[in-house]
Amino acid sequence: MRRRAVQGAASRRRCGVPTAQATNTRAPGESESAKAGLVETDSENSAKLERLAHELGEVVESVHAQERVAAEVLWAQVFASTIASSGWLHDRSFAVGRWAVGFPFLYVLYRVLDEIRPSRILELGLGQSTRMVAQYAEAHPGTTHVVVENDAEWRDFFLRSFRMGDATRLVMLDCEIVAYRGSEVRVYAEFASAVAGERFDLLCIDGPLGGDMREYARVDILDIVSESLAPAFVIMFDDVERAPESRTMAETLKLLREAGIEHRSCRYSGIKDVGLICSADLRFLCSM
Repeated sequence: MRRRAVQGAASRRRCGVPTAQATNTRAPGESESAKAGLVETDSENSAKLERLAHELGEVVESVHAQERVAAEVLWAQVFASTIASSGWLHDRSFAVGRWAVGFPFLYVLYRVLDEIRPSRILELGLGQSTRMVAQYAEAHPGTTHVVVENDAEWRDFFLRSFRMGDATRLVMLDCEIVAYRGSEVRVYAEFASAVAGERFDLLCIDGPLGGDMREYARVDILDIVSESLAPAFVIMFDDVERAPESRTMAETLKLLREAGIEHRSCRYSGIKDVGLICSADLRFLCSM
Protein backbone atom coordinates (compact mmCIF):
# COMPACT_ATOMS: atom_id res chain seq x y z
CA MET A 1 0.00 0.00 0.00
CA ARG A 2 2.75 2.46 0.96
CA ARG A 3 4.67 1.66 -2.23
CA ARG A 4 1.61 2.42 -4.37
CA ALA A 5 1.18 5.80 -2.65
CA VAL A 6 4.80 6.72 -3.38
CA GLN A 7 4.42 5.67 -7.00
CA GLY A 8 1.20 7.70 -7.28
CA ALA A 9 2.95 10.82 -5.96
CA ALA A 10 5.81 10.34 -8.42
CA SER A 11 3.31 9.99 -11.24
CA ARG A 12 1.57 13.21 -10.27
CA ARG A 13 4.90 15.07 -10.23
CA ARG A 14 5.73 13.83 -13.74
CA CYS A 15 2.31 15.00 -14.96
CA GLY A 16 2.78 18.44 -13.44
CA VAL A 17 0.11 17.95 -10.78
CA PRO A 18 1.02 19.99 -7.66
CA THR A 19 1.51 18.13 -4.42
CA ALA A 20 1.33 19.32 -0.84
CA GLN A 21 5.06 20.05 -0.93
CA ALA A 22 4.86 22.34 -3.97
CA THR A 23 6.29 25.91 -3.74
CA ASN A 24 3.79 28.45 -2.41
CA THR A 25 2.82 31.19 -4.86
CA ARG A 26 1.52 34.76 -4.14
CA ALA A 27 -1.24 36.64 -5.84
CA PRO A 28 -0.25 39.72 -7.87
CA GLY A 29 0.41 42.73 -5.58
CA GLU A 30 0.76 40.60 -2.48
CA SER A 31 4.53 41.25 -2.26
CA GLU A 32 4.05 45.01 -2.40
CA SER A 33 1.38 44.76 0.28
CA ALA A 34 3.75 42.82 2.52
CA LYS A 35 6.47 45.43 2.04
CA ALA A 36 4.01 48.18 2.91
CA GLY A 37 3.13 46.26 6.04
CA LEU A 38 6.78 46.09 7.02
CA VAL A 39 7.18 49.85 6.49
CA GLU A 40 4.10 50.47 8.59
CA THR A 41 5.47 48.19 11.32
CA ASP A 42 8.81 50.05 11.30
CA SER A 43 6.94 53.35 11.60
CA GLU A 44 4.89 52.04 14.51
CA ASN A 45 8.03 50.74 16.25
CA SER A 46 9.74 54.10 15.75
CA ALA A 47 6.76 55.92 17.28
CA LYS A 48 6.75 53.50 20.22
CA LEU A 49 10.47 54.08 20.80
CA GLU A 50 9.93 57.83 20.72
CA ARG A 51 7.13 57.54 23.27
CA LEU A 52 9.26 55.33 25.49
CA ALA A 53 12.19 57.75 25.27
CA HIS A 54 9.89 60.64 26.19
CA GLU A 55 8.42 58.73 29.11
CA LEU A 56 11.89 57.72 30.28
CA GLY A 57 13.00 61.34 30.08
CA GLU A 58 10.04 62.37 32.22
CA VAL A 59 10.93 59.70 34.79
CA VAL A 60 14.56 60.85 34.92
CA GLU A 61 13.47 64.48 35.25
CA SER A 62 11.08 63.54 38.05
CA VAL A 63 13.84 61.65 39.88
CA HIS A 64 16.19 64.63 39.58
CA ALA A 65 13.46 66.95 40.89
CA GLN A 66 12.86 64.66 43.87
CA GLU A 67 16.61 64.54 44.54
CA ARG A 68 16.70 68.34 44.55
CA VAL A 69 13.78 68.53 46.98
CA ALA A 70 15.48 66.00 49.25
CA ALA A 71 18.70 68.03 49.13
CA GLU A 72 16.77 71.21 49.98
CA VAL A 73 15.22 69.54 53.02
CA LEU A 74 18.67 68.45 54.17
CA TRP A 75 20.05 71.97 53.69
CA ALA A 76 17.13 73.35 55.72
CA GLN A 77 18.06 71.05 58.61
CA VAL A 78 21.76 71.91 58.34
CA PHE A 79 20.96 75.63 58.23
CA ALA A 80 18.67 75.41 61.26
CA SER A 81 21.32 73.62 63.33
CA THR A 82 24.04 76.03 62.18
CA ILE A 83 22.20 79.19 63.27
CA ALA A 84 20.75 77.68 66.46
CA SER A 85 23.29 79.36 68.73
CA SER A 86 23.92 82.48 66.63
CA GLY A 87 24.65 85.55 68.67
CA TRP A 88 23.62 88.08 66.01
CA LEU A 89 20.95 86.46 63.81
CA HIS A 90 17.83 87.17 65.85
CA ASP A 91 15.12 87.49 63.19
CA ARG A 92 15.00 84.07 61.52
CA SER A 93 11.72 84.45 59.66
CA PHE A 94 13.04 83.65 56.18
CA ALA A 95 10.60 83.01 53.34
CA VAL A 96 12.69 80.83 51.04
CA GLY A 97 12.13 79.35 47.62
CA ARG A 98 10.55 80.35 44.31
CA TRP A 99 11.96 83.81 43.47
CA ALA A 100 13.72 84.05 46.84
CA VAL A 101 17.00 82.38 47.72
CA GLY A 102 16.90 78.82 49.04
CA PHE A 103 18.40 77.14 52.08
CA PRO A 104 21.78 76.37 50.43
CA PHE A 105 22.24 80.09 49.76
CA LEU A 106 21.28 81.06 53.31
CA TYR A 107 23.55 78.41 54.81
CA VAL A 108 26.59 79.42 52.76
CA LEU A 109 25.87 83.12 53.34
CA TYR A 110 25.66 82.62 57.09
CA ARG A 111 28.95 80.71 57.16
CA VAL A 112 30.65 83.44 55.14
CA LEU A 113 29.33 86.20 57.39
CA ASP A 114 29.96 84.41 60.67
CA GLU A 115 33.43 83.06 59.87
CA ILE A 116 34.95 85.39 57.24
CA ARG A 117 33.49 88.56 58.80
CA PRO A 118 33.31 90.72 55.65
CA SER A 119 33.15 94.47 56.23
CA ARG A 120 32.03 95.82 52.82
CA ILE A 121 29.08 93.98 51.35
CA LEU A 122 27.23 94.57 48.08
CA GLU A 123 23.87 92.94 47.36
CA LEU A 124 22.13 93.04 43.99
CA GLY A 125 18.46 92.48 44.69
CA LEU A 126 16.56 93.19 47.91
CA GLY A 127 15.25 90.01 49.50
CA GLN A 128 15.64 87.25 52.06
CA SER A 129 19.43 87.45 52.04
CA THR A 130 19.04 91.13 52.98
CA ARG A 131 17.33 90.06 56.20
CA MET A 132 20.45 88.19 57.18
CA VAL A 133 23.11 90.60 55.95
CA ALA A 134 21.41 93.65 57.47
CA GLN A 135 21.34 91.97 60.89
CA TYR A 136 25.00 91.05 60.53
CA ALA A 137 25.94 94.60 59.55
CA GLU A 138 24.02 96.07 62.47
CA ALA A 139 25.73 93.72 64.93
CA HIS A 140 29.26 94.36 63.61
CA PRO A 141 30.30 98.03 63.83
CA GLY A 142 32.26 99.33 60.87
CA THR A 143 30.41 97.13 58.35
CA THR A 144 29.02 98.76 55.20
CA HIS A 145 26.10 97.07 53.49
CA VAL A 146 24.89 98.36 50.10
CA VAL A 147 21.70 96.93 48.53
CA VAL A 148 20.71 97.73 44.94
CA GLU A 149 17.03 97.36 44.00
CA ASN A 150 14.77 98.61 41.21
CA ASP A 151 11.22 97.73 42.31
CA ALA A 152 9.75 100.42 44.59
CA GLU A 153 6.59 98.41 45.32
CA TRP A 154 8.63 95.41 46.42
CA ARG A 155 10.82 97.68 48.55
CA ASP A 156 7.80 99.13 50.34
CA PHE A 157 6.30 95.67 50.91
CA PHE A 158 9.60 94.30 52.24
CA LEU A 159 10.13 97.17 54.66
CA ARG A 160 6.72 96.67 56.24
CA SER A 161 7.99 93.54 57.96
CA PHE A 162 11.71 94.25 58.30
CA ARG A 163 13.62 97.28 59.50
CA MET A 164 17.11 97.84 58.11
CA GLY A 165 19.61 99.53 60.37
CA ASP A 166 21.90 102.46 59.70
CA ALA A 167 24.69 100.20 58.43
CA THR A 168 22.56 99.27 55.39
CA ARG A 169 22.19 101.68 52.47
CA LEU A 170 19.47 100.99 49.91
CA VAL A 171 20.20 102.28 46.41
CA MET A 172 17.23 102.42 44.02
CA LEU A 173 18.15 102.16 40.34
CA ASP A 174 15.93 101.76 37.31
CA CYS A 175 16.38 98.78 35.03
CA GLU A 176 17.11 98.87 31.32
CA ILE A 177 17.65 96.35 28.53
CA VAL A 178 21.11 96.41 26.93
CA ALA A 179 22.96 94.25 24.43
CA TYR A 180 25.61 91.83 25.66
CA ARG A 181 27.34 89.45 23.25
CA GLY A 182 24.51 89.79 20.77
CA SER A 183 21.80 89.09 23.34
CA GLU A 184 19.40 91.35 25.23
CA VAL A 185 19.88 91.42 28.98
CA ARG A 186 18.31 93.38 31.84
CA VAL A 187 20.68 95.47 33.98
CA TYR A 188 20.57 98.21 36.58
CA ALA A 189 20.93 101.60 34.88
CA GLU A 190 24.10 103.47 35.90
CA PHE A 191 25.09 100.62 38.20
CA ALA A 192 28.87 100.99 37.79
CA SER A 193 28.65 104.70 38.61
CA ALA A 194 26.57 104.02 41.73
CA VAL A 195 29.29 101.83 43.28
CA ALA A 196 32.35 103.45 41.71
CA GLY A 197 35.41 103.80 43.94
CA GLU A 198 34.32 101.13 46.42
CA ARG A 199 35.85 97.72 47.04
CA PHE A 200 33.80 94.86 48.38
CA ASP A 201 34.76 91.63 50.10
CA LEU A 202 31.31 90.05 49.67
CA LEU A 203 29.01 90.33 46.66
CA CYS A 204 25.60 88.64 46.53
CA ILE A 205 24.09 88.50 43.05
CA ASP A 206 20.32 87.90 43.03
CA GLY A 207 19.10 90.75 40.83
CA PRO A 208 17.83 92.18 38.65
CA LEU A 209 15.13 89.79 37.43
CA GLY A 210 16.79 87.19 35.22
CA GLY A 211 14.29 84.38 34.73
CA ASP A 212 13.09 85.69 31.37
CA MET A 213 16.55 86.23 29.89
CA ARG A 214 17.68 83.89 27.10
CA GLU A 215 21.50 83.92 26.93
CA TYR A 216 22.88 85.97 29.85
CA ALA A 217 21.40 87.38 33.06
CA ARG A 218 22.62 89.71 35.81
CA VAL A 219 25.75 90.80 33.97
CA ASP A 220 26.09 93.99 36.04
CA ILE A 221 28.96 92.48 38.02
CA LEU A 222 31.04 92.12 34.88
CA ASP A 223 31.49 95.91 34.75
CA ILE A 224 33.06 96.09 38.20
CA VAL A 225 34.55 92.71 39.06
CA SER A 226 38.15 93.51 38.12
CA GLU A 227 38.27 96.84 39.99
CA SER A 228 35.86 96.47 42.91
CA LEU A 229 37.06 93.35 44.72
CA ALA A 230 39.01 93.38 47.96
CA PRO A 231 42.11 91.14 48.10
CA ALA A 232 40.09 88.51 50.00
CA PHE A 233 36.62 88.22 48.50
CA VAL A 234 33.52 86.08 48.06
CA ILE A 235 30.99 86.31 45.21
CA MET A 236 27.70 84.41 45.50
CA PHE A 237 25.35 83.86 42.55
CA ASP A 238 21.79 82.62 43.00
CA ASP A 239 19.92 80.63 40.31
CA VAL A 240 22.96 79.25 38.47
CA GLU A 241 21.00 76.11 37.59
CA ARG A 242 19.60 78.38 34.86
CA ALA A 243 21.77 78.74 31.76
CA PRO A 244 21.84 82.59 31.59
CA GLU A 245 23.05 82.97 35.19
CA SER A 246 25.50 80.12 34.73
CA ARG A 247 26.98 81.85 31.68
CA THR A 248 27.39 85.07 33.66
CA MET A 249 29.25 83.18 36.37
CA ALA A 250 31.50 81.67 33.68
CA GLU A 251 32.16 85.15 32.27
CA THR A 252 33.09 86.36 35.77
CA LEU A 253 35.59 83.51 36.14
CA LYS A 254 37.06 84.40 32.75
CA LEU A 255 37.55 88.04 33.77
CA LEU A 256 39.25 86.99 37.00
CA ARG A 257 41.65 84.75 35.08
CA GLU A 258 42.43 87.52 32.62
CA ALA A 259 43.11 89.92 35.50
CA GLY A 260 45.45 87.41 37.14
CA ILE A 261 43.29 87.17 40.27
CA GLU A 262 43.68 83.75 41.92
CA HIS A 263 40.38 82.24 42.89
CA ARG A 264 38.37 79.07 43.48
CA SER A 265 34.79 78.27 42.48
CA CYS A 266 32.10 75.73 43.32
CA ARG A 267 28.36 75.12 43.47
CA TYR A 268 25.93 74.13 46.20
CA SER A 269 22.69 72.50 45.07
CA GLY A 270 19.20 72.21 46.49
CA ILE A 271 16.07 73.03 44.55
CA LYS A 272 18.20 75.80 43.04
CA ASP A 273 21.97 76.06 42.55
CA VAL A 274 24.23 78.54 44.30
CA GLY A 275 27.46 79.51 42.58
CA LEU A 276 30.39 80.64 44.72
CA ILE A 277 33.66 82.26 43.69
CA CYS A 278 36.24 83.19 46.31
CA SER A 279 39.82 84.30 46.54
CA ALA A 280 42.32 81.45 46.76
CA ASP A 281 42.96 82.04 50.47
CA LEU A 282 39.30 81.30 51.22
CA ARG A 283 39.24 78.03 49.28
CA PHE A 284 37.75 76.14 52.26
CA LEU A 285 34.44 77.82 51.40
CA CYS A 286 34.14 75.34 48.56
CA SER A 287 34.07 72.38 50.94
CA MET A 288 31.31 73.30 53.37
